[in-house]
Amino acid sequence: MAKSATAPLARIAVLAYPSCSSWITAGLLEIFGIANLVLGQLAEGKRARSMEYHAISARSARTIKASQGVSIQVRAPLARYDAVIVPPLWCESLEKFDQHLASMKAELNLLRELPKRSGIIASACSGAALLATAGLLDGQRATTCWWLVHWFQTRFPNVDLQAEQLLIADGRRWTSAAGSAYMHLGIELVRELAGDKVANVTSRLMLVEPRRGSQSPYLVDAPPDTHHDTDVKRAIEYLDSHATSAITIGL
Repeated sequence: MAKSATAPLARIAVLAYPSCSSWITAGLLEIFGIANLVLGQLAEGKRARSMEYHAISARSARTIKASQGVSIQVRAPLARYDAVIVPPLWCESLEKFDQHLASMKAELNLLRELPKRSGIIASACSGAALLATAGLLDGQRATTCWWLVHWFQTRFPNVDLQAEQLLIADGRRWTSAAGSAYMHLGIELVRELAGDKVANVTSRLMLVEPRRGSQSPYLVDAPPDTHHDTDVKRAIEYLDSHATSAITIGL
């Protein structure tokens, strides 16, 4: 990755840890690699910030075993980053999710230090649970994966969870929703660090539509208070209480 002659590097890290999602961890790194290729092809490249990106670890090992047995090469964190992203934890159940979370003291300690070392601290999918456990989302608006909503609301009442949102950028805390929403997070970080044109071309190359709405259709088991629209809350409450009754909609 060659350094631009006229603009400083934008330095980005993805925090890898045991059982993190190999798909999303590698996918985030790939987005910034694609953005760098775009920068090299655009006239704006000389004026925009090229990106230095890598996976980091809070542990001494230089290889992390991610989900599906995929090994990810990592390095020790540097002194300063423009953005650090926490990928999701791969788990088969909430019980195992709790067990893994309880074993991640090294990662949580690093996360608590990162506000002094990073401009933006972001999460993808269930990675928001790590940020919240570290106390980094208190008083913040945030989103996470749809299947974690009930657990998250109970565990972190001080977080303003807006689970229907695909992506939330609340100051220096950015969170994205389930699964492939990480691509929207990555594209918007490219936009923040390298500008609109680089982000738009990167999005086009990746076939990622700029606006995909929300993850509301997947919140089938979400309680009404996860929705911030009064009419939507009333409709959900009515449907829940009349689930076994015939419902007629007048035209």
